[in-house]
Amino acid sequence: MKPFIFIIMLLSGWSASSAWVTQNSGTTRNLGALHFFSADTGLVVGDSGTVLYTTNGGSSWSRRPFPDSVTSLVMIQFLGRDTGWVAGGRSLYRTTNGGQTWSLQSQDSLLGYWSLSFVNGSLGWATKAYSPFCGTTLICYGTRLLKTTDGGQHWSLVDSSYRSGFVSEVRYLVRFVNANTGWHLGGYSSYDGRFTTHYPLLSATTSGGATWTAQTPSSDLSTYQDAWFANANRGWVVGGYRTGGAVPQGPAVPVVVHASIARTANGGAGWTHQDFSAFGQYLNAVHFLGTDTGYVVGSSGAILRSVDAGQVWVQQVSPVTTSLSSVRVASPTAAYAVGQGGVILKGNPSVPTSVSRRSPLSTLSARALRGRVEFQVPRPLRVSVTLHDARGARVLHLPESELAAGVHRLVIPDAQLPAGMYWIEIRAGSIRQTVVYVRP
Repeated sequence: MKPFIFIIMLLSGWSASSAWVTQNSGTTRNLGALHFFSADTGLVVGDSGTVLYTTNGGSSWSRRPFPDSVTSLVMIQFLGRDTGWVAGGRSLYRTTNGGQTWSLQSQDSLLGYWSLSFVNGSLGWATKAYSPFCGTTLICYGTRLLKTTDGGQHWSLVDSSYRSGFVSEVRYLVRFVNANTGWHLGGYSSYDGRFTTHYPLLSATTSGGATWTAQTPSSDLSTYQDAWFANANRGWVVGGYRTGGAVPQGPAVPVVVHASIARTANGGAGWTHQDFSAFGQYLNAVHFLGTDTGYVVGSSGAILRSVDAGQVWVQQVSPVTTSLSSVRVASPTAAYAVGQGGVILKGNPSVPTSVSRRSPLSTLSARALRGRVEFQVPRPLRVSVTLHDARGARVLHLPESELAAGVHRLVIPDAQLPAGMYWIEIRAGSIRQTVVYVRP
């Protein structure tokens, strides 16, 4: 094998800046979902029946009246500008005037909504929590997949998934792109009295839910948290799990967060898996505008961006450290994310990517690009650079050396690296910057 070579060049005319800014939501309640009709006009929903509305790109948000001040709204979907649904807890609401008013569509005394997917004003699917008793002491945990043909007034059972014993099975999401093609995903876990084992679940249908076929984007995930399908062929799933912590009858195990992104270009017949465990954050949501530009958000304000259909993901500078629950790319120049504590962020997908894990932008900043990483040194400093693989092992290292003030380009030897996720640590004295890099 040829030796690895780091190439660093001094550049000019580039400075890193955050492509994301916080907006004043006017609330501290957790926000769970959003929908945008255009770059400027959209709705956000959250806890305690919170419905927020903007017509100026989030420069101001106004509270919309909602008939339920208790339910935590966790999903929203619109078909066109007028007809839409929101759901949370055991209630489903519908609007026919763009969210100005809402009416109760259906309510269940036992089952809670997890996900909605409508393909027209009448036909849609939903997932609901399901906890039947399996015996005198055991409870099965699972999900019911339901279908409506009248816009959500009445629902019929399509599939009921659960496992007996001390087991929980959850299919969080349903995603349909037309009347026939859809996916049903989540995960389940089993407990043997000492350890919990996690397993992912993903199934696809081309018959409107009459039959389902299992798919396996990755065996490394325990639960698929979110999915987005641009059409019947192209889709992305994100998820992960945590290992470690307290162990019965033994010492605690270090906590490790495992995260992954998988993509398909053939409807799930084949998946390409990317391991993001080195990222160290849970991945909660994914959304694409078309098939090229997309974002993934997660815990601790994590934001990842791709402009090549998910082949390469680059970490974004995030102005928050709270968990982000949902993201939408509204236009080529506007993206929004929401999360805990009333957080609303706005980003500009057209701004060149900049990257930071600890955001020391006033001193040292960096961005990852295909085949290279560029970083800015504010003054002459002694800098070292180390490339690590997803397991944390050092792949190559540039010893500390004096670098002039300015922007430097680090050329990554892609041809000599296996495909996968890497992270690059740049150190200058007490300053530390970490850049996520994916070798496609």
